[in-house]
Order: sequence, then C-alpha cells, then structure tokens
Amino acid sequence: MSYKIIVLFILLVASAFYLGSVEPKEYPAPPPAVLDDVNEDTLFVHLNGYRGNNNLPILIKSDELCSIALIRLEDMQTDFSHDKFYERVAYASYTKIGENLSRGFIHESEIMSKWIHSPLHKENLDYPYTEACIKCDTPYCVLLLAH
Repeated sequence: MSYKIIVLFILLVASAFYLGSVEPKEYPAPPPAVLDDVNEDTLFVHLNGYRGNNNLPILIKSDELCSIALIRLEDMQTDFSHDKFYERVAYASYTKIGENLSRGFIHESEIMSKWIHSPLHKENLDYPYTEACIKCDTPYCVLLLAH
C-alpha cells in the first residue's frame, strides 16, 4: 500500500515539475464589442415591409430626398430636432414631405419599433407617400418621405 502512495507521489511531483516547465499558452484577448452601423437599405426594406403589411404604397427611393437627407443628417450632429427641416425642404419639388429622426439605436428593427410606437412618427409611416430616402450615420438616422 505504501508503494502505491510513493508511486502516486512521484507521479504528482513529476507532473507538477513538467507543468511548471511548460510555457502557458497565451490566447489573444477577444475583440471589443463593436456596434454595427445601421444599414440604410435594410431599414428601407423594413419600412416597405411595414407599409406592405398595412396596405400602403411601397416607397421608391428618391435621389432628391437623399440629397436633402444627407444635409439633415449633418444638421442632426449638432441639433437633434426638426427645427431646420422646413428650411431644408423649402425648394424641394414635392407637395408634401414628412421627416422621422432617430438617435441612439443600433438596429434597424429598434428604429422601426420606435417609429411605429410613436404616434407622430407612425403618422408619417402611414401617410400615402410615394417616395422616400433613409440616411444614417450611427447613432443618427433620418427618414424623409414625400409625394
């Protein structure tokens, strides 16, 4: 019995010596969590999906609205409000234009949910507009709708 204890002790010491002489493996640190940019095209698909499910016209992407949306996106970096909206669309060729803004959301579904559950934003989503454009620079997004 003491022979088994001695052998076990020798194996334990030998393995401790061996393990102590082996360099520990270094694993790279996991990359930091990165917030994905909101994808404008995906958000546009969500928007048209919502409108299709509610028997509203599917929106067509408008270059004119996109150029205004880019300016509005720049405005939002320093003034997150609708204050400059009418100034920016004064010379647009549409009879009616609506604007939805978002800030602080990182997923397209979050933005749509926010707009759907906000009465004034939902009013824009449900109006029979025919054209639209979405421009995003995370965490800001602007949606312009018109006809």
